[in-house]
Amino acid sequence: MRSFLYGLICICIFVQVCHSQRIASSVSRVPRVSIRVVDKETLQPIDARILITNQHVDHSITPLFEDKSYKYKLTLTDTVNISIYAVGYHMLNESLVIGEINGVETYYLTANHSSSESQHTAGNPILAEEISAIIYFSQSNTDIAPRSVRHLERVGAYLQKNKVSAVSLQGHTDNVGDPQKNMLLSIDRNSVVRSYLLKSSDLDGLISSKSFGGSKPAAPNDCEQNKRFNRRVEVRLSLPN
Repeated sequence: MRSFLYGLICICIFVQVCHSQRIASSVSRVPRVSIRVVDKETLQPIDARILITNQHVDHSITPLFEDKSYKYKLTLTDTVNISIYAVGYHMLNESLVIGEINGVETYYLTANHSSSESQHTAGNPILAEEISAIIYFSQSNTDIAPRSVRHLERVGAYLQKNKVSAVSLQGHTDNVGDPQKNMLLSIDRNSVVRSYLLKSSDLDGLISSKSFGGSKPAAPNDCEQNKRFNRRVEVRLSLPN
């Protein structure tokens, strides 16, 4: 079954993550995974049409429209094809293994400058979302998760071309290990992101960092898939007035 989403910037996917739990008891543990669609150059959210199909022909995806979001129940073994369309942009196609997803999946569309209907806005946009990017990390270290590398690269590319008044970093961990060590780990993760951004642009004096250890989880720390969503650095960009 194919599902079209019109005029939505993001959708939510409910993923069944704790296989050892009964479905009835694990509903509250299913994380919401948002898919964001943004302009590759400006990082500005854009209206998009998203087509999701499951690669398993005998396993259809049936969306439920609840709380103004389309939601899907999938398992970690599912692989889906995502096609994203937006007026004035080149189409994007990608396969996504549900077991590899992050808490927020961001897709970057390239403006089709030959189109007269482009949504692309020149200059500094007004960033509609407070969190500009979320960078995820491997467990108990400062290695950036493979799917997050491109997000950090896009933020760096944006900063090379646009001026900002401030960059805020907020580092987090899951609840594995000693809380004091987790606090230090969240500091180190902030430092990794900070070092990359400083290499990308002249941000001297503009970057501030806060570290929270495991005190502010984005998802319950009840299984590994959820813990992955908590090992993160949230990047917020503030634009000049």
